[in-house]
Amino acid sequence: MMCLKKSPPNIGDIIKGRIDKNTVKDMRMINEMMKVIFFMFKFFDNFPNSSFR
Repeated sequence: MMCLKKSPPNIGDIIKGRIDKNTVKDMRMINEMMKVIFFMFKFFDNFPNSSFR
């Protein structure tokens, strides 16, 4: 939100600045969360008599 005082940011600036710092961390966290979620889905699919179906 610091960019509001300056001129509106370019897409290139957003790609350079945001993706380098914040989005890489976010992508890693999302990756880990997706792994956990897929593992849980596999576990519940293989679980007999599961009430999730």
